[in-house]
Amino acid sequence: MRFVIDVRDFVYLWLTKTHGESFAKKEHEFRLLAYFILYYMALVIALTFLIISLLPSPNISTGVSNFFEYNILSKLLGGVVLFTPYYLLMQRLLKHLTTIPVDFDSNRGSYQKKKWITIVGFIGSFLLILLIGALNNIIRFGHL
Repeated sequence: MRFVIDVRDFVYLWLTKTHGESFAKKEHEFRLLAYFILYYMALVIALTFLIISLLPSPNISTGVSNFFEYNILSKLLGGVVLFTPYYLLMQRLLKHLTTIPVDFDSNRGSYQKKKWITIVGFIGSFLLILLIGALNNIIRFGHL
């Protein structure tokens, strides 16, 4: 939870410094949603690879792929089904975060620390997605 609070504080302070207080109040929640979507995507990708690897054979057609391949409505429905849990979870988290005040009194060193935590977390989310993809290829095909 400390990681989430540090990212929230950095995003809020950064937006306040660059665009002003009123902009930061309106935009910081959207920026947090965009930041943490990468972690959610890594989770969804990992679960998808796990389900695919548990199927008896990759050559067996379930008919589901044809439905999603050719029907635009099913693609929209799939997107809603995938991202609704993320949105609801983040709304609950953001509601909880509003009870914790933003640390405006942080000194320059604390701001830099939060900045590096945010940057490393962002890069880490990309690396997590790449790692999951690499592990999937190793498990399924025996190589990268």
